[in-house]
Amino acid sequence: MLAFGLLIDAFLGDDDDTSESTPPVDDGTIYGSTGDDILNTGPADDIVNAGAGSDIVHGGLGNDVIDGWTGDDELFGDQGDDTLLGYEGADSLYGGNGADVLAGEAGNDNLAGGAGNDQLTGGLGEDNLTGGTGNDGLYGGTGDDNLNGGDGRDFLAGGEGNDELRGGNLGDTLFGDEGADTLYGNGGWDRLYGGEGDDVVRGGWGNDSLYGDYGVDTLSGGQGDDYLSGYYRGTNAGIDEDDDGDLLFAGDGDDVILMGNNDYALGGSGNDTFETGTWINADSAPRIGDFDPAEDTLNIYYDVDTPPAGAPVAQLSATIADATEVLLDGNVVAILYDVTDPTLVTFATIGTEFAEAS
Repeated sequence: MLAFGLLIDAFLGDDDDTSESTPPVDDGTIYGSTGDDILNTGPADDIVNAGAGSDIVHGGLGNDVIDGWTGDDELFGDQGDDTLLGYEGADSLYGGNGADVLAGEAGNDNLAGGAGNDQLTGGLGEDNLTGGTGNDGLYGGTGDDNLNGGDGRDFLAGGEGNDELRGGNLGDTLFGDEGADTLYGNGGWDRLYGGEGDDVVRGGWGNDSLYGDYGVDTLSGGQGDDYLSGYYRGTNAGIDEDDDGDLLFAGDGDDVILMGNNDYALGGSGNDTFETGTWINADSAPRIGDFDPAEDTLNIYYDVDTPPAGAPVAQLSATIADATEVLLDGNVVAILYDVTDPTLVTFATIGTEFAEAS
């Protein structure tokens, strides 16, 4: 029955059979039943409350708001700038064309933005989010989520849980947040942040910036001129608050590698710059496995407010065979494996505010 007024409602009864509504032609609200419904809206801007049951709802034309409510629902925005809310259950939300907002909320949900600049939020549960074309924002929420930005310049944040984040072929920004996350920048000039937890961060193609943040992280720059940071500044300037030790693999290209306490770094091919500083604790010097004195450079940072008393010193290690130690004011700030002639090492001391070096 259709009741026309300020709101236009379609009441479908409360049986358990699949039922289908005929949409109103003006802006209105469609209500589902407690059963499994098929609801199709019209060309206007509609509001749908699917109700209980595992429902299928198509938004059609217009900027629609569709709430799946309880049950395992399938919601399609189709045309227009739509808002799809899964609520409870294992829901599947498809934005279609337009700038859509999709929220899975509770349950293990599948969200696909489609075309347009979409915003996807998984919420509770282990969710799969795919941005599609356009510049999208994907937020996993709690649970072990999978986020794929697709085409466009996307922003991905995993949230709590052990998440997997994948960028597309353009410049994306990925945040792992909490948990042991895996991040793939793929193509484009990406910015990737592991966040808390033991993360794996891979840049892929392009000139990428990779930050391990807190935890025992593995960073791989891949192809391109990349920036890798194992140094975790936290809230204290000039102090590496994470001494667990990261693995930093720069790969091809002329890369910059900022090292923290107990890190192990490989520059790969190219003219690489390794960076260390007075944030290195005693007996926690980062190790460089492939420093080539003919191609690579070592930069040593210090705070301009507390400059070192003397110049850095490179000397053969007394405890590690075929290795050179670089010391600043008596503290070892880097260990260079397979470098047996310290006089060949090129390094520079750089005074800075430590916020600039992080």
